[in-house]
Amino acid sequence: MDFKKRRELALKILDDAGINSSVSPYIRMLWLLGIKIPPPHFIKFWHASFIMGAPYSLLMGAFFSLGASTQKDFNFIFFAIPILIIGLIFGMAMGGYYAYSRKKHQLPSWEEVGA
Repeated sequence: MDFKKRRELALKILDDAGINSSVSPYIRMLWLLGIKIPPPHFIKFWHASFIMGAPYSLLMGAFFSLGASTQKDFNFIFFAIPILIIGLIFGMAMGGYYAYSRKKHQLPSWEEVGA
């Protein structure tokens, strides 16, 4: 089964389970760019953590660097470490949410969708 059919079947499974707004605009943007990533409820904890946490860290780093880089004594390491830690925490929280929701609604893994 091709990716689009599996994705549509997975979204139907989420709707049938009563999970509203099941896919974030960020994931839909990745789909429009041609990146074949399953809906987050169907991927493993660490993959979901990375997919959600890495862009969060990059965006927060870019946002905070706009104000911080104007300081005379700007130290990149002092700035980057908290942003990475916050991104890690955010990614793990999102990965935990998706893993909990997958177990709560007894959703299949991505490999089982359309098999």
